[in-house]
Amino acid sequence: MAKWDKTQLMERRLEGKLERRFMGLGGLFYEGRFVIHRNTRIDGGVCLGQGVREAIVVDSTKYPMINAVYRKLETMIKGKDTILSSVYTLVDKTLKYDEKFALKIDKKYPDKKVSLDLFIINRKGVCRHMALLCGVLLEKLHNSGIIRGKPSIDRNHIPMVGGHAWCRYTNSVGDVFILDVAQHFLGRLDKHEKNVKIDSYKIWEYYRPE
Repeated sequence: MAKWDKTQLMERRLEGKLERRFMGLGGLFYEGRFVIHRNTRIDGGVCLGQGVREAIVVDSTKYPMINAVYRKLETMIKGKDTILSSVYTLVDKTLKYDEKFALKIDKKYPDKKVSLDLFIINRKGVCRHMALLCGVLLEKLHNSGIIRGKPSIDRNHIPMVGGHAWCRYTNSVGDVFILDVAQHFLGRLDKHEKNVKIDSYKIWEYYRPE
C-alpha cells in the first residue's frame, strides 16, 4: 500500500524554514516560492524532498531552458491527440535517467535552491526532474489555450520499495493520464476500476487515495 505523505513529512522536517501564508498544503512557501505538490501549479514554485536533497526551482520566466524545450515541443505537436505523447517523447529525449548525477547534486545543494535548468542543460535527472519538466510543459500549453486540462506533480512511496514522482494530467472532462518517463509509462487511468496493469504493463501505485 502506497503512502501519500511525502509533502507532510517534508513540512515536518523543514518546520521553521517554511512560511504558511494561508491554510492547506497550498499555503506553504519556501524562501519566497510556493512549494509544489499535487494540488498546486508548477511554474514559479519549488519542489522539496521528504528527505534532504536539492530544492528544485521551476521558473520559465527567470530561467531560459524550459522555454527552449517548449519551443521544440511546439514543432512536434501535430494535433491535440499527439500532445501527451509529444510531451512524453520530448522529456524522454531531453533527460537521461542518471541516479549518480542526481545524488551528486542533492549532496552538493542540501535544501538549497537549484533551477530545473541545471538538469536540462546536463541532460540528466531522475523521476522528479522528469515529472516537473512534463508538468511545466503541459502547464504552459494550458496557459497558451492549447489544452484545457491541467497537470499536477504526484508522488508517493511504497514501504520496502521506495519513493517515486510522476506527472498526472486531468483533461477537461475528467479523464486522468499518467506521464511517467522514468518508468516508461504513458497511459490513462480507469476512473471506475482501480487497475494494477494496463495492457499487461504493471504500473506503479498511481491512483490517489481518494
